[in-house]
Amino acid sequence: MLKVPKRRRAFAASGLRVLLLWLMVRVSFAQAVRVESVAAWASYSHALQLKSGQQLREVQGWGGGITVQLPIASVLSIGLQGDYRDLAIDQENAVEQWRWAFWERFYRNYVRDLQARDPSYSASLVPEQRLYLVELAARMNVHWPPKGKARVRLAFGTGPWFYTRTLRLHERWQKRFPELGHTFAYEYDNYAEERKGVVYGASVCGGVEVELQRYLRLGAEVCFGKVLRVRGSDYENFPVHSLGSLRCAVLFAY
Repeated sequence: MLKVPKRRRAFAASGLRVLLLWLMVRVSFAQAVRVESVAAWASYSHALQLKSGQQLREVQGWGGGITVQLPIASVLSIGLQGDYRDLAIDQENAVEQWRWAFWERFYRNYVRDLQARDPSYSASLVPEQRLYLVELAARMNVHWPPKGKARVRLAFGTGPWFYTRTLRLHERWQKRFPELGHTFAYEYDNYAEERKGVVYGASVCGGVEVELQRYLRLGAEVCFGKVLRVRGSDYENFPVHSLGSLRCAVLFAY
């Protein structure tokens, strides 16, 4: 059975609570303000531009979120969006790049010296790096007049991106006992200190909605998100300059 690390579960639960709280606030707000639609969507994101000088290869993963749209004109609406993403980071020499004090001061030498002193020990150390991202944004949507049951839209958004970046070192050790013809194997995880922060992003999205019933639509959109260099943000530890996303949504119209 696949085991999900406690830290990942905790952050995922926190992200879910933020999205649920966001939805509850929006539903209460809808009682006083006319709501055009509420959309629940799933997304796939991929880094388009990585930070240079960090030996990054790829950042990609899945996510989901909720958007509430409020009409302000026949072809315009504003949107309030909550987005959660779980992104995998592929980085060469990830442990060295992290500048992990425990690894640099003690553990790297301990692993090397133990295997040098006793060749019956062998170890496989595999790093796994994640980026957990919660995005809150305000959006301006431009809708083209519908053609049949389909309509095209263009959206512009901006807001804070709250992130947690983690490094897990999965260790698999073996101790051989030649005289017994037996090898004892064990494995566990080591976690580096987390890196948390807030950056600010701006995005542009293009998409289409198709009406299935009067109150139900399906939607898809492609988005480009750019991380802004804002004074006071935690920009340095964020691994990407820009992200591309593909989103598929179910919209409930009012």
